[in-house]
Amino acid sequence: MTGQGESKSEAPPEAPMLVFDRGHGDFVRGRFDLSGHLLIEIGDGVGSEQTLFDAYGTQMYSGDRATFNPVFVETAYFGTSFDSFDECLALASKSLGRRISVIHQGLPRLERALLLQYLKIIRQRSAPLEELRSEHPGLYFLFSAEWKELF
Repeated sequence: MTGQGESKSEAPPEAPMLVFDRGHGDFVRGRFDLSGHLLIEIGDGVGSEQTLFDAYGTQMYSGDRATFNPVFVETAYFGTSFDSFDECLALASKSLGRRISVIHQGLPRLERALLLQYLKIIRQRSAPLEELRSEHPGLYFLFSAEWKELF
């Protein structure tokens, strides 16, 4: 999957992953139970800002979930700038009333400055890891464990 279309409903990868823990300000390596989470995949086919925003929007607010989009009401739209993307992320888990895990199958192929801006936003929007096992709505961002050196 390239990160566009319907969200994944099958089980997440079995390999160890890195998840950003905002509570400690660093990545934690492990295997995480994501059952009950809305799974969003960001593939290595994401090559522009708009493709990235669309990948989130179409997976988060597809079908019946479009009515829950609090920023761009009744659409799967996630904006055209990092400011609107950040606003959409800030409200997503509460508006959907569930935990959302974004699994990166590859890093978005963005210019370095844009990639750093994306990573800064997802670090700010990550829920503390201790909430991962709770029923509390939150956003979690997972990466392949081999990517630790990139962060």
